[in-house]
Amino acid sequence: MIDEALAWLAAHGVSAPRSVRRLEAATTADLLAVDDLVLRWYQGGTFLTEEPEALAREVAALTALADTPVPAPRLVAWSADPPAVLMTRLDGHHRLDVADPAAVMAVLDEIRNVERAPLARWAYRGYHEDLELPAPVWWRDRAAWDRAVGLSSEGPPRYEPVVIHRDFHPGNILWSDVAVSGVVDWGNACLGPAAFDLAHLRVNVATLVGQPATDAAYPGDPAWDIEAALGYVDPWSRDARDAWTGPWSHVPTPVARERLEAFLARAVAALG
Repeated sequence: MIDEALAWLAAHGVSAPRSVRRLEAATTADLLAVDDLVLRWYQGGTFLTEEPEALAREVAALTALADTPVPAPRLVAWSADPPAVLMTRLDGHHRLDVADPAAVMAVLDEIRNVERAPLARWAYRGYHEDLELPAPVWWRDRAAWDRAVGLSSEGPPRYEPVVIHRDFHPGNILWSDVAVSGVVDWGNACLGPAAFDLAHLRVNVATLVGQPATDAAYPGDPAWDIEAALGYVDPWSRDARDAWTGPWSHVPTPVARERLEAFLARAVAALG
């Protein structure tokens, strides 16, 4: 894979890089740090089979972000065959806690103000929509689950479509000291509800640190919390839901499940 990537880089103006190393990241493709650039290399993976538009969405998103204040990577080169995206590398580190909420909300505001036209081909759709959603075997309050599914089946709240990241969570936010230095992984970007990015952030933070701290830092909309939670718990099959362990490996499975259930139950209770 490295030799193929080096040949691709040379063909796109990056020859004899000083340093090439694989990045460890929860992502949909191999990531290589190449000097001060990052190469997302989809070759050999299965993600584009499942999400064939991901590469085009990322290219469109990075194009739209180029002249904005959003701290996102800048597009350098890309190709469809082999599928690859070369972008600038951002400094910073992840914080898997409640960081500076005001800084995070400011970035979300900047994202929603990005020019919509480059992403007009792609619209938000909940991953759980039109699927059968029986409760996972580990879920305790079946009435709350069934109520959430019923509310979601009525359709999401009306919204004005804006640019959204679609996978906005602490693992995709970089920090330098107390400032947000980057938002990465734009392959899910689309036009959709700004409230969804916040709700997706909320359900992830609630899994990481619990509901009280999440509500204090990031007040949200319970209707969108339900949409985010139902898509968060592997909706594609009952087996996947039953086996759900949460996306954060350092949070024990029982804790992740308890926190997710509390998150959804609170949203349902808020809607009556």
